[in-house]
Amino acid sequence: VSQSRYHLSICSAQLPYVWNGLTFTTGGSQSATLSTAAGCDSIATLNLTVNPVLTPVIDVAETSGLINNDGIVCIGSSTTLTATGGTAYSWSNGSATAAITVSPSVTTTYTVTVTNANGCSATATRIITVNTLPEPSLSVSETSGATNNDGNICLGSSAFLIAIGGTGYAWSNGSTTSIATVTPSTTTTYTVTVSNANGCTATATTTITVFFPPTITAVSTVCAPVDTPDIVTGK
Repeated sequence: VSQSRYHLSICSAQLPYVWNGLTFTTGGSQSATLSTAAGCDSIATLNLTVNPVLTPVIDVAETSGLINNDGIVCIGSSTTLTATGGTAYSWSNGSATAAITVSPSVTTTYTVTVTNANGCSATATRIITVNTLPEPSLSVSETSGATNNDGNICLGSSAFLIAIGGTGYAWSNGSTTSIATVTPSTTTTYTVTVSNANGCTATATTTITVFFPPTITAVSTVCAPVDTPDIVTGK
């Protein structure tokens, strides 16, 4: 009876593995007796090595939204996804590096296929959730100058700047409420940063134009002396 021995390495995902009528559910050695039509027998032994399960991981790095690195971002922001656990990487967006930088405009699922030195592969996925920006709007309330609420005021007057469209407000003059009261001495542009419940921000600006009062110039009029004739009276 002839004997032969074989060695094979497989990935754990290939279990159970069937060879010459033998079923392997784990690594090890099994032998099978093979017979030919002529009645000749041979013994074949397989030494099977099973490589461990590959567990790729995707790490997220971003500074957008309420919490850093949670995968919830504001539209227009970038996120870096870094895969580990193998020697080769293939992403669903076509990239073939361990780390990719993405800027999705809508919520997107990214998948990476990771392969190790044994040729075993596995996949991992990560969802990047994209939130929209607030849409701030500014209005002006004032009663100075020729037309009310047009942002044109006289020096010394005040204007109320009213922002809407978010849950938080930060003005360029330091105010942190939705309404800022300003009394500029010169024409000034004000900017408000508006944030929403998801931590996304957007800005709006308005300009208050300051007009100075007219200058009054005093004019002095000097009259020439008038000769007064002598009046002579006679009797």
